[in-house]
Amino acid sequence: MPSTVRLLILITTLPGRGREQREAYERLAPVVRAEEGCLRYDMHPVSGDPDRFALLEE
Repeated sequence: MPSTVRLLILITTLPGRGREQREAYERLAPVVRAEEGCLRYDMHPVSGDPDRFALLEE
């Protein structure tokens, strides 16, 4: 049985660049999700900080 790799990546953009991060994620997410073996690729904003995100990949 293959093992699963889970990643939790904390992203902090340069001040004021959170919107660019969200836009880049939206372009990249469908490509990553289409990769063989990808179970999850989700980015969540950190409450109260528009320039910080948590990216979950499995």
